[in-house]
Amino acid sequence: MGNNILLKKKNVPGQVEVLIDVSNLETIPKHVNTLSLLNKNITSLHCLNNFKNLKRLFLGGNSISVLEGLLGCVALEELWLDHQRLPPSEALQLDQRTINSLSENLIKLNLSGNHLVSTVPLRALRKLQFLDISQNDLSDLEETVETVAVWKELREIKCDKNPIAKHRFYEAAIVQCNPLLRYFNEKSVTLECRVSYSKLINAYIMNARRSHLINRWS
Repeated sequence: MGNNILLKKKNVPGQVEVLIDVSNLETIPKHVNTLSLLNKNITSLHCLNNFKNLKRLFLGGNSISVLEGLLGCVALEELWLDHQRLPPSEALQLDQRTINSLSENLIKLNLSGNHLVSTVPLRALRKLQFLDISQNDLSDLEETVETVAVWKELREIKCDKNPIAKHRFYEAAIVQCNPLLRYFNEKSVTLECRVSYSKLINAYIMNARRSHLINRWS
């Protein structure tokens, strides 16, 4: 089938199938609500800008270097942009204007495996319920914690295989900053977990204060 894919229109009498040439994304019917374009060597999202009914978009394994061009996708709820084929030294760029435009409806986002170094641009996505930012280059735990704390509706996050995971209090800090988080790296966050994390963090704070006082008066 080469660069062609079959797009199935559901809930349509007769189950219509349309053959689409992914080398020309403008041929895709604008009324679709789910679109899967995995591993198609796509480099830009601008041709998807006017898909006002699109709710789920799967774009893993392409060569997209900038998350932009989705300003017209006002109904988008799920975006999977994981493991883009980028040079080792290049990170996926996040266009703030695009992020802001997606903030009203986006509830699921997968940006794993894209060399991301910061979560700050994602703070506008206040309705996120699921986020996968695993296998990136996130090294600032404090910044990540501040970002996760902003997402009041977040229920599940995956952020393993980042430099922040080497921090002793990585898991405890992220879980405790968001009281409604239910799953962390695919593990259930139980009440017992939260109690344990709370004790760990409190012990760290007390030790830090004690060390500060000792250094101050020594």
